[in-house]
Amino acid sequence: MPGAIGFGLYALSGTVTAFLAPLIVGTFTDWFDRQRTDLASLIILMVIGLALLMRVREAEPSNKNQKARH
Repeated sequence: MPGAIGFGLYALSGTVTAFLAPLIVGTFTDWFDRQRTDLASLIILMVIGLALLMRVREAEPSNKNQKARH
C-alpha cells in the first residue's frame, strides 16, 4: 500500500506544478516588467526542487529482501 500513496503524491505534485510554475513565471514578469527574469524564476524553482529532493532518504532494504538475495 505505501507504493500507492507515493504514486498519489507523485501525481499530485505533477498537477500542482502544472499551474504553479506558469503562475510564478507570470508573476515575475509582471513584477519586474522584463521577460529575462523568467529564467531567474525557473532557476529558483529548480533550486527549491533540488533542496526538497536532497531531503528524500533512500529506503533501507528489509530483511526479507536480503534473505531472498543470498
